Amino acid sequence: TRANPRGALARATLVLHGPRSTSHPYASAWQQIEGWARDPTSSGALDALVLLAREEALPPIPAIGGNASLSIESTRAPSPTPAAQSGDALTLDLAATPRRGPAGRTMSLTEVANALENHPDASPFHKLLALEVRARQDPVLLDEYVSQAVERFRSGDDETLAALAAWLNSVGRAGKTLQLLPLDRASQRQNLYLRHIDALAAPERWDELKEVLTSERFPRDPVFLHMYLAVAQTHP
Repeated sequence: TRANPRGALARATLVLHGPRSTSHPYASAWQQIEGWARDPTSSGALDALVLLAREEALPPIPAIGGNASLSIESTRAPSPTPAAQSGDALTLDLAATPRRGPAGRTMSLTEVANALENHPDASPFHKLLALEVRARQDPVLLDEYVSQAVERFRSGDDETLAALAAWLNSVGRAGKTLQLLPLDRASQRQNLYLRHIDALAAPERWDELKEVLTSERFPRDPVFLHMYLAVAQTHP
């Protein structure tokens, strides 16, 4: 109960990483996340938006409620003589009483994308994530969103360029990454260099990748070097 906003967000996130259910704690955690995501003044707003945008958790399953009735009526067949005719009806009614359960999603992915795009503290990473959400909603427009991203962020600093390259690789546009990050440019920073070799691995340019990895001219972390070389050596 004494948790600060970031601690409360972490608690809600942990609950959402459990089994999806109709339970009250799960629904309450989801509602908290959406509440923070809607409030740009909240210190946890961007983290909440990222969780919703990446769909790392599913909204709670609304409890099924409604009226169901079953009526069975039986009428006896008439007697052969009018004096003996009788009609008795037997009726059985079964009704299900509606029950209140947790609500599902109340903040659409379009709203999430808009909030990411317009948040005053949004970084290029968040704005790129907003474009990714839009592309997921409307895949036919992916090329248009890629063009927008390249136009907006290609002239940014190294961190922005690394975020753009990682995003392009994630949406299957490694060729764009290689255009933006030729080897001479990528070799200036390790984070750019790693995005470049990620892009080489995507179209399976293994010979070129091995040559880049074994060159002594470029920055690299030995762990990443051995990891990538191990993968590259398994391909002819």
